Amino acid sequence: MCGIAGIVGDSSVLMRGMQDMLHALRHRGPDGEGMEFDSHAILGHRRLSIIDLEGGRQPLFNADKSILLVCNGEIYNYKELRADLEARGHRFLTHSDCEVIIGLYQEYGDELVDHLRGMFAFGLWDSRRRRLLIARDHLGQKPLYYANTARGFAFASEIKALLAFDPKLRELNLAALDQYLGLRLIAPPLSMFRGILKLPPAHTLVLEAGREPVTSRFWSLNYQPKLAGTDEQLLDELEAKVEESLRLHLVSDVAGRRALERRAGLEPARCDVGEAYRRAGSQHLYGRLAARPLRRSPGGARRRAIVRHQSSRAEPVAIARNITAGPHLSPG
Repeated sequence: MCGIAGIVGDSSVLMRGMQDMLHALRHRGPDGEGMEFDSHAILGHRRLSIIDLEGGRQPLFNADKSILLVCNGEIYNYKELRADLEARGHRFLTHSDCEVIIGLYQEYGDELVDHLRGMFAFGLWDSRRRRLLIARDHLGQKPLYYANTARGFAFASEIKALLAFDPKLRELNLAALDQYLGLRLIAPPLSMFRGILKLPPAHTLVLEAGREPVTSRFWSLNYQPKLAGTDEQLLDELEAKVEESLRLHLVSDVAGRRALERRAGLEPARCDVGEAYRRAGSQHLYGRLAARPLRRSPGGARRRAIVRHQSSRAEPVAIARNITAGPHLSPG
């Protein structure tokens, strides 16, 4: 994980506020700290190195530094996006997966989020338009909080960074407390502090000069149309999705691959992705589904029967949870 923070306001008097925020986020990024600013905004980042270990320091920016970006997370389809953007004439300054967000913004504006596959929370400052765009991934894997205060508008990966920016925000939100006591959760946009809001999953927030922040949803889970096909066809499709998800999750330079290697008990230098996945997932249903050689082996039919039997016992939710959120598959 990394830590991101941003302030929109008079940067000449808010620099100390950003330093306090980054200090509060230091546990999220032991590999470095970065800060970029203009007269109207400051973006900061605490880094845990995952991709482009040497050159991927943040904040990232375009060639003339008119667009600044901080991002926590990973863009799984960044290689395809980067190739497409380069074909359109975009020039990249690093090998960071997150840098494609800048090119996508230049190409598609706020609709850039429609092109992203990954887990992310980011803040993008367009200095020419004095415009801030922040966004949170489809399922809310990465946290993002914000506050609109007398000192300025601020966002961060954690509440404690916003409290460091403005201690006056330390006021209990009774509605959130009531929700927590009744439901054991606090649903966005509420947080336990009255002046601090949580950006909901699959949402963006835009702040333009002289205007109030505007949030909007960019994606919703759709249960239609229902899938059709035989058991074999549906299992084949699920296998393909699982394998694709694994391949995309392993784009990182370190964490995801090492975690899979450790779980599979393989030597890093000899790690084959397919073999590692079969070993790591051999005790789980999703591992059986993803292991293509099993269906071609003499025992394939029997194992397919086991899969169908286990699937009938309310396993799909557990499967999906492990595939999309398992710590041994996610780079961080």
